[in-house]
Amino acid sequence: MTQLNNFLRQLRADRDESLRHAAKEIGISAMYLSQLECGKAVNPSANVLERIATHYGIGVQQLYEVLTTSCNHDLSKTKAEAARKILTMDDDNFKKFLTMVKEKGIL
Repeated sequence: MTQLNNFLRQLRADRDESLRHAAKEIGISAMYLSQLECGKAVNPSANVLERIATHYGIGVQQLYEVLTTSCNHDLSKTKAEAARKILTMDDDNFKKFLTMVKEKGIL
């Protein structure tokens, strides 16, 4: 789950608003709003973010900040997972990995 989905769900809950009503007012399907709130749909378009912000009376910048925080958190998790995998590689796989990284010009 992302921070965005929790944030969207909380906005709707704070207004005691049904999923269908919110979706209708925003101009998206109830299914899509549900997917956004459950974290199954990610990276909504700028147009959708603007309509969500307008509906809830918040600045679109606030939604972008929530998205950015979510992306940074996901990236940190991915980096940590990659580091764990690299550290637990046997010597042969590490040599292959290192060769590939050097060939790509990353190191």
